[in-house]
Amino acid sequence: MTSLDDTKASEKADTKPAAVNGESEIYIDPVMEKRILRKFDMFALSQYTLIIILAYLDRTNIGMLLRILAVYSVH
Repeated sequence: MTSLDDTKASEKADTKPAAVNGESEIYIDPVMEKRILRKFDMFALSQYTLIIILAYLDRTNIGMLLRILAVYSVH
């Protein structure tokens, strides 16, 4: 084989798709990613807090209802 054939063979070996080489063609800006994740975390945290507060209020109301029913069922 000549050196021309060697360069063609090496070019074919280097032309693998990016996914095979473990590289990605998608560039994600680290600053933008951090901003978006922070925004999503704030949204999710507010939703989780609301759910916890509502669950606490619901549990409290059920407890009060049981006390009221217990008082009226005795008489």
